[in-house]
Order: sequence, then C-alpha cells, then structure tokens
Amino acid sequence: MGKTKIDFQGSRVRINGQLTYQGCPEVEGLLFNLRTVHATFDDTLGIANYWDDDGTHMENGYAGYGAWKSPQSADANTTRFIDKLPEYKSYGILAIN
Repeated sequence: MGKTKIDFQGSRVRINGQLTYQGCPEVEGLLFNLRTVHATFDDTLGIANYWDDDGTHMENGYAGYGAWKSPQSADANTTRFIDKLPEYKSYGILAIN
C-alpha cells in the first residue's frame, strides 16, 4: 500500500496531489474531520453506569461485549472503530483526530 501525502495549495488541503472535495466549490480544499478519541477508551472511570459493553443497552447495537477490561476492551473498541472508517469516508469524512 502506498503512503498518503498531505500538502497545501495556498490554504487549501491536498491529499495525494488532489484538492479535497474536488468539484464542490463551497468546500473544495477544506478538510472535515471528527474528534474521535472516545473510540479507543472508556473515560468514565467507572463512575457512570451507561457504558454499553456491559450488555444492558441492547438499543445501541454494541451491547454484549462484556464489562470494560483494559486493555482488551480498548483493543476491541479500536478494532470496531477502524472497521467503520470506510463508512465515515462514505459520508465525506477524510480525517479523524
């Protein structure tokens, strides 16, 4: 797999030599991103009882993974997040942070 190259044309972002969102004048050269740090860990420190891996919230679609256990749960969360990146891209998200 080749390396991705990010550079700028003035203040506009290019990925592999192409302006982002090419052909969409309102957003061409911008870089939409999502802050996704919560995709990799549980920052409730056990004080919130809504963590969905415990199987108690079937409505969220991620229930049933068991109680949070680091680092196993962090690894599982990260894997599920990475698996969803193509879906994010299909909605126009080209970067995460």
